[in-house]
Amino acid sequence: MRTIHFYPWMMILLIMISRSFYAQTFIPESVTDQTSTAPLSNPTPSSYQPRYISGFGTDDAFTIFYEDRDNGGLISHVTTTTGPTGFPASGTATNITDTHFCVKDWPITIDEVEYAYRGWGAVGNNTTHKFYVSDDMSTWTEVTEFTIPNAASFTDARGWVYYGFHDVILLNGTYYAFGESNQSQTMILRSANADTVWEAFDSIGGSQSSDGPLQLRTGITAGWTPSGNFLDLGYDRGYAKVHVDPTDSYFYLAINTAAKSSLSDSELETAFINPDNWTWHDNTTGAAANPILSTTAEHDLRECWVVPNSDPDSNWVIVYDADFGSGDGGNALGYALLEPPVPGVIASIKVWFEGPYTAGADSMKTYLYDSSYIPKTSPYIDERIVDTVPPNVVDWVLVELRSNADSDTVAQKSFFLRKDGYVVDEDGTTTELEIEGVTSGDYYIVVRHRNHLAIMSDVPQSLSNEDE
Repeated sequence: MRTIHFYPWMMILLIMISRSFYAQTFIPESVTDQTSTAPLSNPTPSSYQPRYISGFGTDDAFTIFYEDRDNGGLISHVTTTTGPTGFPASGTATNITDTHFCVKDWPITIDEVEYAYRGWGAVGNNTTHKFYVSDDMSTWTEVTEFTIPNAASFTDARGWVYYGFHDVILLNGTYYAFGESNQSQTMILRSANADTVWEAFDSIGGSQSSDGPLQLRTGITAGWTPSGNFLDLGYDRGYAKVHVDPTDSYFYLAINTAAKSSLSDSELETAFINPDNWTWHDNTTGAAANPILSTTAEHDLRECWVVPNSDPDSNWVIVYDADFGSGDGGNALGYALLEPPVPGVIASIKVWFEGPYTAGADSMKTYLYDSSYIPKTSPYIDERIVDTVPPNVVDWVLVELRSNADSDTVAQKSFFLRKDGYVVDEDGTTTELEIEGVTSGDYYIVVRHRNHLAIMSDVPQSLSNEDE
């Protein structure tokens, strides 16, 4: 802990910690439909009718699998090394006609033979699933059919898993997936080996409030698709997964900010599978209301797969299939770009105001709070609003970051000053202050109060977006 000197002398501020910030939200800077008026030129529109996407790969090199409804529902795949505009003119057909086909490039040994890929398919509107293995992505060997039972402890189960996994994730030695039940419940599934033995043990959302925090939007009573893959949000911000509106109108983003990659394997697993940790990207729960992507005049939105990035600052590539209309070949592939939010930083700050300071008690008086004179809306430019002013606070303060002493403010946020000198968040207890919208770097820290001159650190403080 270092004492930082300010102008003027009557205030002292202590920088207790500075490290990365991981918000409860994931608000994209922008989401831009790159094929809003016409599909990708490859695969050639009208030569295929894609549905139900899965894939694997990272950055510009990835493979997409889709059900081709122009070819009897045959699963086909396309591979690119130059991003979504680098697909070939036509897909390569497999020997599978199942729906919701999910593929992972995870080697597996079956009867002492090792295969490079594994996949799962749903057989239709029933409980039957199939497990496949392959060495070349095109010729698949069916291992066996299977069904997915509900665990005895899953007393809130409604129906059974009908439709596939969309993605599978390995956490602490156990494989997990989301599945769709025949009663519009999104179930959480687990397997010891990611093969044919699975069970549903909880739910994360659906058409009823009892299903979990992620519910269908108001007015929609059936259908729900947790589409695409699980995504690491980067910067220890947790995980995400796209959900598709059953009317083919919207993509919603669900996030779990408690499932941080910095946790131990067991802690990450526990956080990931806890339904209470999942919210929409704006930290709301209940009925989906704020999509990240919507239909255009040219096309609807069916399903998608998001390309994982090795660089968390890079734009997401959301590959989707949609009906672009008969003039553009009907169902085809398109894509959108999502610009992720700047992760922000965190700092713990201690400030003493000379006026209300009581030296013997090493504390400040709370006259304004005691007289109910502290408003629920911050008096500063961000006009931050709280439901309740927490106890033991002196007043609102504004924390600012500057890139140099004479520059404009690059980030600012209102907080409360507690009587023990700590600047705290709206709950009155959190001293790790989340300041959004800045990247790693050195910043002067400014504290403003409406009845005092502003104070600023005499040297810049190093704030990082990397876990420390």
